Formats: sequence, C-alpha cells, structure tokens
Amino acid sequence: MPTNTYTKLANYTFASDSASDVVFSSIPQTHKHLMIQVLWRQKPQGSEWGFMFLSNIGGTTTPLYNQYTRWLGGGFNTDTQASITSSNIFYFNGDGSQALFHGNGTFLFPDYTSTSKYKTMFFEAVKTETANSTYAGMGGYGIAMMDSTTAVTSLTFAGGATAGSQITLYGLA
Repeated sequence: MPTNTYTKLANYTFASDSASDVVFSSIPQTHKHLMIQVLWRQKPQGSEWGFMFLSNIGGTTTPLYNQYTRWLGGGFNTDTQASITSSNIFYFNGDGSQALFHGNGTFLFPDYTSTSKYKTMFFEAVKTETANSTYAGMGGYGIAMMDSTTAVTSLTFAGGATAGSQITLYGLA
C-alpha cells in the first residue's frame, strides 16, 4: 500500500474573536488531493446553531450542491441544499458560551487541481458542547459538489470564530 505524504500548505489561527472571513488564495497546485483540518469555536452570536460556511471555491461562486447526515439531539436527519453559493458546514459550538470547547472537522477535495472534473468534497464534523443537551455532541458527515471544473486555487471560510480557532490546509501526495 502506498504511503500518503502530507504537506502543510497554509494555516490560519484566530488571534482574537472575529467575524471576518478567512480567505486562502493562491493554494499551491502541486499535490493530488487537498485536506483541511478545522478546530472551530463559533463567535458568540446568541444562537445555538453556529454555522461555518465554505465559499468561493477556486475563486468562483459557481452553484454548490450539499448533502449531509447529522446527529441533532435525539437522532439523525439528512438535508440537501442545491444551487447555493456557500456550503453550510454543520454546527461548530453554537453560541460559543462554553469556554475552551471547540468543534472539529475534516474536509477532503480529491483531485483538487484537475480542470477536467467537477469538484467534489467530503466532510465530517463534530460539535462538542456541554451547555445545551439538545445540541451537545452534534456531528455528521456529508458531500458537496461544485458545478464547475475549476481547480481549487482559493477557499473562503465564513461564520465568525473565537480566538484559538484554526484552519490548516494540507496537500496529499
């Protein structure tokens, strides 16, 4: 079995609470796949939902399609979002009321440099929180597709995060 080689391409750590988007531009096109690791705590906003959004994949707002299964309180449910301009990536720690609790997620873009295939993404995420039993321990997995063959040269993360949250991009050989 071949050995996967991971190369850190970029990292962003929130030094303070921020509602600003995080943009990774000029993503190196030297690897086969792109993997993203996220440690995220939603910026306090008075909501238990705490979304994180991913948009401008490859610098385009081409329609995205999103399908996911998630654990929400008492059971699993699924959702589909079609023709959207940003992919809703689950719930990362609601309103951020619990200090030091972070959600985590992994995103994989296979063949991210290809210009002959539509871009797909697999993602999984876990939200950890003890303040609200309805939303505590929420997690799930899903897929997203971009209706374009554009290479993934840039990504924008939005939703607002607290200090200590971080996003790291890795190239996989």
